[in-house]
Amino acid sequence: MSIALDELPRAKRKSRVKSLLPALRARLGDQASISVGREWIFIYTSTAASAAAIAQEARDVLTQHGVASPEWVRTEIWLPTAERWRDGADVPPARIARSYENADKYRQAKEKERSVLAGVPAWRVKITLSSGREAEAVREYLTDRGWRLRSSRRHVFTWADCEEDARALSAALHEAGLLAAGTRIEIERHVPVLSGGTGFSPTDILPP
Repeated sequence: MSIALDELPRAKRKSRVKSLLPALRARLGDQASISVGREWIFIYTSTAASAAAIAQEARDVLTQHGVASPEWVRTEIWLPTAERWRDGADVPPARIARSYENADKYRQAKEKERSVLAGVPAWRVKITLSSGREAEAVREYLTDRGWRLRSSRRHVFTWADCEEDARALSAALHEAGLLAAGTRIEIERHVPVLSGGTGFSPTDILPP
């Protein structure tokens, strides 16, 4: 939700934010996280029910500080498929549910799109096998299906444009009977690194 202070005279906005912020933090505690703009205070919580309760508490704090105006406290919801905040009163519950149900598919599609446009896969899969023979079988399987590879005797590296594809590779290898005991599969995300440029950061280890 947000508290808009743009209706106050400009000279009073900064001081009003400073006075309201500690009061809101003291009142809300760990129920929500708070951030601040020049003319706005933003309060974040995870459910519609808690947002409604916290909005009322925020209005109480404003009243105590002499800036009571119900329309200043606006409860909004983030719609991941639209990538925007919307007024919570304007979005039917069914649309909210659909947006979050489709959010993962949407995120995977956007990640794949960015990977293709950049020409850099978003994920790397590192497969460590128990023997060179097992590694060769995995290399042959992946090559036949168009995966780009880099490998050593017992390690195979390949890349995926989205997390879903990276994780699905483990299931495909398992179904093909290519994951023996002792096989280790690591998925890594492509991220910026402190020294400049980018690299792959370990994210998860999948069961064989």
